[in-house]
Amino acid sequence: MATASAPFETTASMNIYKLPGYQLRRPLIIEIEHDAEAGYIVSDPSTGVHHYAQDLGDALTAFLRVFVNEFEFLRSNRNDLSSAMAAEFERFRQIIAIE
Repeated sequence: MATASAPFETTASMNIYKLPGYQLRRPLIIEIEHDAEAGYIVSDPSTGVHHYAQDLGDALTAFLRVFVNEFEFLRSNRNDLSSAMAAEFERFRQIIAIE
């Protein structure tokens, strides 16, 4: 028997004003959700980046690492990106200022 899954309710949102080594154009607004089985899910709806862990601190720390890694990957490959990936890079550029 299949069970219907319901979307998570956002339990909190948080504004990030600084990322080490990066100037932000605007605050990074993340959503934090909690699920008894998955733990804490930290996500940025504008880029789709997310991470989860049982501990909130671990989830947040890993999310920030994944967010920066994704941006750095797109930035370092910006001349070879498909149109979809270029659009994704542009979403990051709306948050992170680059020279």
